[in-house]
Amino acid sequence: MVHIDLSSKYTITNVFFGSSKALSSTLRNDSLIIVPIGSGTGTDQLWYFTETNTTGRYRLHTVQKGDFYAVDISSYSGQNSITVHFVSVEEKTGQYWAFDTWEDGSVRISNDFTGPDIHLGVDEETLIANIFGGDNEGQHWRLDRLGPSPTVTSAATTVLNTSIPSLTGKPTSPSPTSCASSTSACSVAAATAVVHDNKKKLSTGSIVGVTIGGVFGLVALIASIILYLKWRERRRRAGAGAWSWVAAPMVERDG
Repeated sequence: MVHIDLSSKYTITNVFFGSSKALSSTLRNDSLIIVPIGSGTGTDQLWYFTETNTTGRYRLHTVQKGDFYAVDISSYSGQNSITVHFVSVEEKTGQYWAFDTWEDGSVRISNDFTGPDIHLGVDEETLIANIFGGDNEGQHWRLDRLGPSPTVTSAATTVLNTSIPSLTGKPTSPSPTSCASSTSACSVAAATAVVHDNKKKLSTGSIVGVTIGGVFGLVALIASIILYLKWRERRRRAGAGAWSWVAAPMVERDG
């Protein structure tokens, strides 16, 4: 078995296409495709894994799609080639992936729903990822670890296992419909949102607003005091002038 580090992100490359191209999610739909490294948003080629209820089985996510969407089998009814897609995280065997090695040391990726004899690969013409039997270079993978990532968690799995009700809005689904791996009906369940801490905290904007308001209030108070003192001084002077006029004696001039 291949060791999977849940705290790291990976790039996933293919022996057939070489190290210059990597497996990627797509922004506009739910497909997986091989594209040149660095040609997308960057987050579309950053893969990470979350635990499932089965030991040695993991869900596949990209940073672009996030915790709420994982790679699943689109449909399966005995075809030689089955496409894979991102769908809402659910307890389905089509989202349970195993990683072991081929004889050349490259990674073989299989799925609990389709079994160990059918492997993740890439259509050499369309560059779209699918899953099929056999052994060819398009099914031989390399997982290049990029290092620890403390932000990667198995939050979606935790929510599913504990059945905590959602308190936040769900993200936009990458595709309106998809054939579920564990049923024959084509549907995508709404993604389960992670429950967040709802402690009330002032935002930075609110704090800045309160501070500015306090400063303006203080300036207004000081200005009012100054105006009052000037008014009182003018009143005092005016009063003094009036009294000196009243007290002054009238003197008659000679001759």
